[in-house]
Amino acid sequence: MTPIRLTLLLLMINWFSLQSQPEDIFSQSLIDNQLTKANAFLDLASDDPTFENLEVQWFEYNEKTGTIREKYLFPFYDVVTTSNEYIYSFDERKNITRKVKIYRTEPITKQGKNYVQLFGATNDTTITIYQYNQNNQLLTESEFAPGGVDTTKILYKYQDGVLINSIHYSSVTKGTLGSENHFVEYFYDHLGRLSEERKTPETLNLYSTTQYQYLGETKLLSEKTTSNDFAWQLIFDMGKKRTEVSQDSLNGEKVKYEYDDNLNLTKQTFFRSLSDLSTNFHGREYKYENNLMIEEQSFNTSDEVINLTDKIQYVYDSRGLLIEKKMIFSGILRYTYKYNYE
Repeated sequence: MTPIRLTLLLLMINWFSLQSQPEDIFSQSLIDNQLTKANAFLDLASDDPTFENLEVQWFEYNEKTGTIREKYLFPFYDVVTTSNEYIYSFDERKNITRKVKIYRTEPITKQGKNYVQLFGATNDTTITIYQYNQNNQLLTESEFAPGGVDTTKILYKYQDGVLINSIHYSSVTKGTLGSENHFVEYFYDHLGRLSEERKTPETLNLYSTTQYQYLGETKLLSEKTTSNDFAWQLIFDMGKKRTEVSQDSLNGEKVKYEYDDNLNLTKQTFFRSLSDLSTNFHGREYKYENNLMIEEQSFNTSDEVINLTDKIQYVYDSRGLLIEKKMIFSGILRYTYKYNYE
């Protein structure tokens, strides 16, 4: 693979991972090691041979067509699998131009019996088309359902190279914009940083406002969204989320984030009620070796006692590639994922 093609590949993979699964270790392995193909197999901790070496996730980049394909398969009740497959296409400027999402439900033949009579097969496809202006800025984003009908459409407007508003439509007939769903305006401070978003539905009454505050010229300090009956705020430090608070007219919730000296996320704590931050919470703790996550441990509270629940363990090879993921529920190994790369 030439250096130019490799650079293009890395940019594509990086965009894909940020858009779909920003914290997925599997995708991160591809980025870090400049790989073009990988897959994952699932073994169940049982005597049932149905899922032995079942391929549940795969990734592939095609140099000739400039496309990325990724598929996730989810076993369901041992008789049906559901899968999401994504196909991304890019232009010569590295912009994504087309996204195809294929959702499938397929019966599994188990012990000589096909469960299609109990669970019918489905195959739903949506296509999203992206168009850009001469300055490489996104102009339109249209999602089509089978039959040529737009299910959503977003139009972006710029002024002096800066995004000033976007119009979001839903249930649109192809070729006709139809009724406006909501309108978003973007405002900037004297340094050109996004300072506020105002969202208005078709009733023309202000629905929500998002305000941004910064530390210095670039570091985001806080993000706060308010509407008629809801408020949501994010607090940042060193570019990382520290706290997240949401509150409606009845109650509120809070999420606290903790990091190590390398800014790896070490703990997430979800508080179910703002009125009880001492006993009513659950979360996850993360452990690392050489900046690689090796364990996720879930916990919750019951009668003011912290209980450790489900656990995920990660195993890597000498290159830092994820080769195994173990899912442990209530102290019992239930699933093992094994990863292969090219």
